[in-house]
Amino acid sequence: MAALLISRTCHAERPNILFIYADDQNYKTLSCYPESPDWINTPNIDALAREGVRFERCYFGAWCMPSRASFLTGRLQHGVQTMRMEGTYPASTYDPQQCRFWPATFRENGYHTAQIGKWHTGVDTGNGRDWDHQIVWNRPGHPDNAGNYFANQIVTFNGVDREVDGYSTDNYTDWAIDYINGEHRDADKPWYLWLCYGAVHGPTTPAERHEGKLAGHEAELPADIFGPWPDKPQYLSNTSAWVKGDDGKAYRRKKQVRSSNFNTNTAGQSYDDWVQQTNECAMAIDEGVGRLIETLRKTGQLENTLVVYTADQGFALGEHGFNQKIAAYDATIASPMIIRHPQTIPQGKVCRHPVSAPDVVQLFCDVADVTVPWKMHGRDIRPLLKDPESQDWSMPVLMTHTGRKYGDDTVPIPNPSDEAMTIVGDVPWYALLRDGKYKYIRTFVEGEVEEVYDLHSDPEELVNLAVKPENKALLERLRALAIKELRRTDAKLVDSMPHTAAMLAQAKSASDEAFVSLFDGTTLDGWRHSGNWSVVDGSITRSGKGGSLVCETMMVPDDFELRFQWKVAEGSNSGVYYRPGQYEYQILDNSQHADGKNPRTSAASLYFCMQPSHDATRPVGQWNEGRIVCKGTVVQHWLNGEKVIDFDYADPKYQFHVDMLRQRGGELDRRGAKLSLQDHGDPVWYRDIQIRELSESDKLDRTPVQPATISPEILAAEKKKLDGIVARRQAAKQKN
Repeated sequence: MAALLISRTCHAERPNILFIYADDQNYKTLSCYPESPDWINTPNIDALAREGVRFERCYFGAWCMPSRASFLTGRLQHGVQTMRMEGTYPASTYDPQQCRFWPATFRENGYHTAQIGKWHTGVDTGNGRDWDHQIVWNRPGHPDNAGNYFANQIVTFNGVDREVDGYSTDNYTDWAIDYINGEHRDADKPWYLWLCYGAVHGPTTPAERHEGKLAGHEAELPADIFGPWPDKPQYLSNTSAWVKGDDGKAYRRKKQVRSSNFNTNTAGQSYDDWVQQTNECAMAIDEGVGRLIETLRKTGQLENTLVVYTADQGFALGEHGFNQKIAAYDATIASPMIIRHPQTIPQGKVCRHPVSAPDVVQLFCDVADVTVPWKMHGRDIRPLLKDPESQDWSMPVLMTHTGRKYGDDTVPIPNPSDEAMTIVGDVPWYALLRDGKYKYIRTFVEGEVEEVYDLHSDPEELVNLAVKPENKALLERLRALAIKELRRTDAKLVDSMPHTAAMLAQAKSASDEAFVSLFDGTTLDGWRHSGNWSVVDGSITRSGKGGSLVCETMMVPDDFELRFQWKVAEGSNSGVYYRPGQYEYQILDNSQHADGKNPRTSAASLYFCMQPSHDATRPVGQWNEGRIVCKGTVVQHWLNGEKVIDFDYADPKYQFHVDMLRQRGGELDRRGAKLSLQDHGDPVWYRDIQIRELSESDKLDRTPVQPATISPEILAAEKKKLDGIVARRQAAKQKN
């Protein structure tokens, strides 16, 4: 009778939506995916694929929380405002007025909404606001219980906490079946159910009935499980999880993990055993899917229910040396997805075009005829579902990984040394773009390699096309397309992304052509001096008293880059003056000269104004590479390839440094000078002096640099010296 009643109240014009959401599931754990081992069998999910459309790959998020945040808001991670980690991990919070979840809008438009299972997006689960019915394992709300993925969970039943026994995958399925059967919902309304399994997340634990069922099966080792990875980003050396045993087989490496890492799989576990364990854990999910579909069939709701099976993201099974998620490779983050709805979707089709989480949210809104009152990032993918094998689809897919940061908190992009950059899985922030068969990856680390893969010919992402010169046009097209998508999705970080290796190489090549040499290596033609400078073995050196060496061939441009090499003898002191008003790049033997005691007067300092971040000098007698970059109010000093000063004198936080130079007699806003090399009475050598004028299009590397700390004793001595300078200046003024 109950089944008959439910059948009569189905709404053909507005389907029910059953969104089944696994956790950390690699697409290779589903037998309907051809990449899976032939000894894996997921018959119920396979049946779903035969009756609907299977997507080869989807990109929803790099890890659990941003994937869920994206599915709740319809926005990519960089656009989810106010979401943040706060308190004991995984505690998190958000402002529900600014960070609104679309199920509330579905409620307002006649849907009954429910969420069952894992929650990982704020202590506030939205019960009564977003969900009419909720049975939730609230990990952020119960951090002490957050590792209990499979048993002894604290579960909140519509606001009331209970500790629950039993295997979580089975529990969630049971509760979902109750809901489908009509419990806890209005039978007169179409419904949306988000069923969030915790499997196969670590500690990956199969149900007792499945444990050992796949023992003895061997899995093919990924081609690059042990590395090396020469054309991939450098961080892979830190994420390598597998070692080769004496028997030539792969075993899990022992690694230090953060306390918030709940994946407690045993170090030393064999690769075969791990793959078996993962797939045994997935078996209960497959059984659950079968039970859910059978319940829909028995209650007469199957034909009017849009069923979506997917996972928050993937989880690598050894590919590229990984045993985790997060990284931008398909094995680590690409989700499987199957969509079934016979009324509108063809059966038994495979779609090679990937989609994003906001795209799926937009699909839900489109089929339910609900308009969300805020901007989402998804596109209408109904034409793609109507013709999954279409060759005309041209919408690229973007995904960003910004660690534990969301929305406006994703700017500025952290330095590589900042914990926020790699706090999740030791993987730096990145942007990923799929355009047709190509995948483009841009890691947000200055000078890091970009990646391009042809996923049709190279599905395992072994050959990075971006490093091959013949693919320059392809690389630039994909880079530009990624920037366009970042702008479309309101990514504020788009204008502060660090330069890539290819961009730096191209800029260096262009700048090399623009540089003007100021010293020919043989004569001092074009330089003014009093006979106290000479050329010896291709270098300029001081040979007696007489004052500075001044370049007369040109004035230093307002915005410029100067490169030069220098070396000193023991205790030597000199300097490069490049603007009027005491603009001096200090040249010094830090170890022997008294000025080396104070960072503000040490080598590469902006003398008596700004100290370098650290001492990057080479030993006395060796050549150092100096570089000065000035544009507008920004002054940068580089030493031996490292930026040691990045100083915007218009920034109020640097007012102390501006005042220091002003008291010495310098004015930072003055322009127009001739380059000069200081004669301080000590042996010094210069060579390879080149300069170029910067154009409006030249962008500076504005990676923050922290000036070195100066001890109280040095500061006191510095003040005494400065007081003497000021006193002498005042005495001279009175005398005149």
